[in-house]
Amino acid sequence: MEVMWGREFPETDPVAVRCEIVLVSYSISPIPAHAYCHYCKTRPGATRDHIVPQSRGGSSAWWNLVPCCQSCNAKKADSGGWCNCAFCARAKMNHIPIVKQKHGGHYP
Repeated sequence: MEVMWGREFPETDPVAVRCEIVLVSYSISPIPAHAYCHYCKTRPGATRDHIVPQSRGGSSAWWNLVPCCQSCNAKKADSGGWCNCAFCARAKMNHIPIVKQKHGGHYP
């Protein structure tokens, strides 16, 4: 499991609280019943969505996952996300150095 700020999976995260995100992880199963889709906020978050898709170098760390309904997950696919909240922006910024390293110093 990846660690960020010295924590594997935090009890709370101030950015997640501010963005009203229920933290999810592959080590915590199932997704909490009170977790609604991060994108549409109307349907239950039945799946875990990678903010930065794995196909673009995204990890499965807690800070790159949000609860997501199947419809929004299918629409987003490998697009890299349409949300610009602080939680998603942080995940994208955390991946830039990782992706640059994989692509010879360039961010695709």
